[in-house]
Amino acid sequence: MSPDRQVAMALLADINKSTFNVNIKSDENGVSAAQWSTAVKKEVVWLRSEADSPLHFPLNNNSTNPNKPKSPRIPFGQQLMREEYIRFGIDTTSDFLDDTPSKWRIVDNTKYNICETYPSIFVVPGHADDSMVTECAKQRSKRRLPGLTWVHPMNGTPLFRSAQPLAGLKGGMNETKMKWDMLIAIRDMVPGSSLTVIDARPKLNAQANALAGKGFEDINDMPGLASIDFMDIGNIHTMRNSLALHKDDSERCEDIAHAVDSGSPVLVHCSDGWDRTSQLSALGQILLDPYYRTFNGFARLVEKDFCSFGHMFGRRSDYKSSEYSPIFLQFIDCVW
Repeated sequence: MSPDRQVAMALLADINKSTFNVNIKSDENGVSAAQWSTAVKKEVVWLRSEADSPLHFPLNNNSTNPNKPKSPRIPFGQQLMREEYIRFGIDTTSDFLDDTPSKWRIVDNTKYNICETYPSIFVVPGHADDSMVTECAKQRSKRRLPGLTWVHPMNGTPLFRSAQPLAGLKGGMNETKMKWDMLIAIRDMVPGSSLTVIDARPKLNAQANALAGKGFEDINDMPGLASIDFMDIGNIHTMRNSLALHKDDSERCEDIAHAVDSGSPVLVHCSDGWDRTSQLSALGQILLDPYYRTFNGFARLVEKDFCSFGHMFGRRSDYKSSEYSPIFLQFIDCVW
């Protein structure tokens, strides 16, 4: 039995024997007893998944016992993604893209037909039906539509990541509406909130990409209900000459943490959503979630936001390649 599983089982045993009596109306930060109770319940669900899980990072769950029937092979990273979603309080037992009303929807990407560089399963808002998922994938670079990467345990605010939209020159009303459907669904997950789009690129670069049929979200289509912030971080070729992010760049992940912490749903993207997006979303989560500041949590964060969401380690780490760029080293330098 792994040490993590032993700890999880011990904690779960203590929780099962304990009775929690919450007599306070709110803590010093204004968090209500009901919110604390919800957060504790989510952690209990996660602890049970840890205690029941035979391995944390299995490629398959086949036993070494030759007499035990072999179980189906689990796609790379799927077990980790499921465990993280459970930790966020998301039900992972429902059928893929079924018709059951839910706040969340788990997308089956095991054949990688929706997005070949995304995890085998990923989460979108519950209002995103099959057609919305398909259309949104068509409207994002590399089909990298918005996918959930973290949920605030107290206020339920989601952090999503994606690639840039295939915006180009502004299209007709119907086309524009379809491009906003997924973002509206993300915003509406926190009633009365405003969506914050974090674009890692310089605004000039994003505008140049629009001339090539890509670009960025035009918040004029959603006045007062969304905002966009450009982080002014250069592309892989610009950053190739620097082993460390500029201080201002690394500190901008605080903008993500502040927005989520204040109850504003956030979507992070750059161009293709696998370099600067991975850096910013992972650094923001380290600030927001103390679990990711542990050894096991940090390993899970790297596998989730870099490996499972398609960061190209091979190309970025090969200094002889024209696509070399020290993206991951910059991330490690920020953490260190």
